[in-house]
Amino acid sequence: MENNIGEARRNYELNNGRFTQKDAAKFFGVSLSTYKKWEQGQGMMNGEQLREIAIKYDTTVDFLLGVSSVNYAVVDLPDDNELADDEHELLACYRSLSTKGKHAVLTGLRDFANGQ
Repeated sequence: MENNIGEARRNYELNNGRFTQKDAAKFFGVSLSTYKKWEQGQGMMNGEQLREIAIKYDTTVDFLLGVSSVNYAVVDLPDDNELADDEHELLACYRSLSTKGKHAVLTGLRDFANGQ
């Protein structure tokens, strides 16, 4: 089963410094081969392990399992009154979109941010 566990770990590394598969295996209390299987979508984990991964990587279970392609990590956003004019405009446009439109925008932004 394809998942985003490896991507979540790499995103975590970008924000927090080096965190290898070996580091992850040790942190989650499993062997390196087990953790590698998780990233490859070949290994099974229990609900508690999945929850721990989501918490560590600051993401959602849906993202980890590949149900959602958008990493909804919790982010501290400024209050509306702290936004620049262009940020207000962008937010107003986004809020006016349908759910399908919002998904398309988020997917496009994610791809753009990842250099695709």
